Amino acid sequence: DNLRPTVRFLVKEVGIPANKIRQIVVSFPQLLGLSVEDNLRPTVRFLLDEVGLPREKLGKTILTRPHLLASCIDNNLRAKMNLLHRHAGIPMGLMAEVIARSPHVLGLSEKHMLE
Repeated sequence: DNLRPTVRFLVKEVGIPANKIRQIVVSFPQLLGLSVEDNLRPTVRFLLDEVGLPREKLGKTILTRPHLLASCIDNNLRAKMNLLHRHAGIPMGLMAEVIARSPHVLGLSEKHMLE
């Protein structure tokens, strides 16, 4: 049963308000099939530690773009950050601010990002 650990993780560690859990699950039901240890926690650690996303903005960012939690860190998130840095000229030091304001940029296809 993955439901309780996932909900507990989203509320306690990600900062999703309990009254928003239904909204996030309805918008991305696959979330309930993801492992906290194998998928959710590593992605959250990446966003906090490598991207530098402030913890107080984590919940809103994930609520806006829950699909980020299912993204492969190396092949997707890190690759798109590098693309934004190289092709759009976004300094890595500003990446957290860009992602907090517009988390959808990490959901864009590489083709769309290069156009």
